[in-house]
Parts: sequence; C-alpha cells; structure tokens
Amino acid sequence: MTRPPQTSRQPTTAANAQTLSPETAIPGNSEPEIQPDISNDIVLAPRLVRSLSNQQPDSSLPVAIAFNGKILATSRGKDIQLWNLESSKLLDTLSSHTANVRSVAISPDGKTLASGSVDGTVKLWDLPTGEMLTSFLHSDVVTAVGFTADGRAVVGCSEARGMKLWDIYTGRLLHTMNGTQPIAFGADGIRMATSGGPRYIRLWNVAQGQLLKNLSIPSTNNNQRIEAIAFSQDGQTIAHAMRGESKILVWDVETWQVRHSLEKHSQAIKAIAISPDGKILASSSEDGKINLWDVGSGKLLRSIKGYGAIVFSPDSQQLVSVAEDNMIQLWQIYGSAIEQ
Repeated sequence: MTRPPQTSRQPTTAANAQTLSPETAIPGNSEPEIQPDISNDIVLAPRLVRSLSNQQPDSSLPVAIAFNGKILATSRGKDIQLWNLESSKLLDTLSSHTANVRSVAISPDGKTLASGSVDGTVKLWDLPTGEMLTSFLHSDVVTAVGFTADGRAVVGCSEARGMKLWDIYTGRLLHTMNGTQPIAFGADGIRMATSGGPRYIRLWNVAQGQLLKNLSIPSTNNNQRIEAIAFSQDGQTIAHAMRGESKILVWDVETWQVRHSLEKHSQAIKAIAISPDGKILASSSEDGKINLWDVGSGKLLRSIKGYGAIVFSPDSQQLVSVAEDNMIQLWQIYGSAIEQ
C-alpha cells in the first residue's frame, strides 16, 4: 500500500459542520466518594464540558482519540465520523463499509485510521484527506482493531476467526493469532492482551505474533466470556471484567496476582480503560455510572453518568464516554484545588 498524496478533497466545510454543544455539568452528574489530591494543586474533579448527539439505531458505538488529543473518531452505522475536539466541529464522514462499524483505532503518528466492520473487513483511511487507503478481508465480523507500536501493522480481531495482523504498506498478512476480543494494548503498543476464552487472558508480542503467556483467570458462575480488558501503558497492570458481572479484577502482570477486586457497580460492566499515566481506571456499567478508581489503592474516587464505550485522552486529562442514548460526552477529569 502506498499512501496517496493529499488531494484537493476537503473535510466537511464549516457551513455544513455539526458542532459539539458546550455544557456545564448538571448537578448530580458527579458523585464524590473520596476527594483525593492528585498533586499539591490538582484534584480529580470530573466536569462535563461537551456533548454530542449521535442518534442511531446501532447500540454499539466505538470511540478513539488521536495521540495528539485533537481528533475523535466515532462510528455512525456504516460510516465513521471525525470530530475536532478543540473546535467541536465535525471534520469529515468516511464512507465505504457496507455494514455497521464495530471498532476504530488511530495510528501512533495520527495519520491513519483503522476501522473494523460487520462486513468482515478492516479498512485503513488517510486522516488528513479522508481517503480510504486499503481494505483487508478478515472473512468474519471484525469486532476490534489496533495498531502496532511502530504503526506499520494493523490487527483485526474476530470472535469466530481469531486475530490477523497485516503490514499496512505491503498488504501482506503477517500473522494469524488464536485470540479474540476484547483486546487491549500496553507497553507502548508492543504487547497486547486478548481474551483466550472464559478462563484465560492471553498476552502477546503483537508485532511478532508470539504468544508470551496464557494467564489463568477465576472460573465464574455464569462461565461466559470476558466482556472487557484494560492494559496499562507501562505493561504492569491488566484489568478485566466478565460478561454479566459487576466486578473488575485488577492484576499485577509480572506476578499474576490480584491487586484489587473492584465491586461498587450494581449491574454488569460494559467497558474499562486505564489512563495513559496509569493512575485512574474508568469503568462503565449498565447501572448508568462510570466509576473512576485509583489504580494504586483500588479505591473508588468518583462516579459520573455514562453507559458504554470509554476512552482517555493521551494526556489523561479528559475522558470521552458514551451515554445510554448514544450521546457522546467529553469530561474534564482534573481541576485546580484552588477552585474547589
């Protein structure tokens, strides 16, 4: 694959652009349990700063933020929408998939977007121009996508057909791996954690397609699959939740001992994420709350309103969440102790 030169095709014009509506936090949106000092003058103080209506019948709404923190990618049925988080405008709509998009990811250099779809393909897009670069056939519904640390390869994951890794420049299939969604990247994109069924988390060197460890997890009463996995960027912490359960287990990767069992949600977990700085774990649940936990102590710090997909900004200062009605919400996570 050769990246096409930038053409005269322009993103959506300002005249046609939708906007994210600035909002102030509604009283009761944030429910403090513990008010920790993060440093001498910074505290965890979630505040809703923007929201985006994304009305669509599809309840599965993936989100991804570019590593520069400026571009948000979301799905809208078969399409992908690109939003500028600074100007709050819709930049572009990417259309080529023939069925609903299930996953999106942005490359480390912020130039390429990968999308996985029910149509069984992984497509790559040039973010500056919005042009589709290439399409890889996975042969089954693609539920998760991600890039290797150097951005030279993309992984597509299917529940029935496992994982495939392609070279994004040559289009060559590099590796096929026996794992399934959910997937999570840690250690700066070199290692990847995936589900290995209801009893295992598998740890991979994704660039080499090499299985590093098969990590055993406790058997549960429902014995269903893993619903969510989060992997810290330093590669030291993995968290997971089982489908239908309200508990999250936080693991030390080296010793594979449980550090914390997080059990404040009242209904099933939908998604989890660890902030890039490794300090905060966010979890969303069918109870309509996103809980923010201290990774070090396992203590619940704050609860905010949210339901589905969650992703931190690269600087760990913001959190994008999805509400039950597919409203996309942008939260400012930290505030000044002076302002409290």
